[in-house]
Amino acid sequence: MTEDILGMSQDSMASGVREMATAEWCGPRGHFARILREFAAETVLRHARGGRALACGCGNGAMVAALVRRFPELVVVDSADNGAASVDPRLSRWVEFRHCLIEEFEAERTFDAVILAWVLEHVPDPRSLLRRAQDWLGPGGTIHVIVPNAGSLHRRLGQAMDLLSEVTDLSDADLTIGHRRVYTWPALRADIGSAGLHVLAREGICLKPLPSAQMGEWPSDLLRGLYLAGRELPDLCSEIYAACAPAGR
Repeated sequence: MTEDILGMSQDSMASGVREMATAEWCGPRGHFARILREFAAETVLRHARGGRALACGCGNGAMVAALVRRFPELVVVDSADNGAASVDPRLSRWVEFRHCLIEEFEAERTFDAVILAWVLEHVPDPRSLLRRAQDWLGPGGTIHVIVPNAGSLHRRLGQAMDLLSEVTDLSDADLTIGHRRVYTWPALRADIGSAGLHVLAREGICLKPLPSAQMGEWPSDLLRGLYLAGRELPDLCSEIYAACAPAGR
């Protein structure tokens, strides 16, 4: 990313993005899915290093908006036809979008961070994808995984209310959005290890006592409290986060 290409310095770009984030992404109230992705990006950025990142999926654009503030080079792979449209157009000039399945992505360069957020639960062979992701890493690079937590508070509550037989069962909501699995921590650790990776850090992202639809208008300070409290209770959080590196490093 250079001043000739962007017409502005890196510092000016970062300042402008921070202003947009403050005005548009960090209001006092917000949809839970957007806030959760902001928390996910914050978690990733505590552990990621370097300036070049590959992220799979645009989602609702909130995570991309956070990542672009840290990484001068950000490539986003999204299979949705309108994936790039979810990102603020003022940010898209700083993001390289690639429209394809992550399993079909061919990298022309390596990355300091590969972010697989809400991906492994969708793909037929997560271990194969984790092995392939190692080929996209540069020296010292890390893979950052985020998956739904089968043991989350809201799924445990669903089981207690006889809405789920087992916390690992796929609900109608899971099936609607294409989930093939929800992860326990042992299951994720097994996939990571079988792919030739080891875990550098593990966290939970946000306590979630109720389904997303019922938390969509909760105040952002309450949601942030659930995020911070969840760092002490990772097994009960909505999502599992793991930072990984190739074994032997």
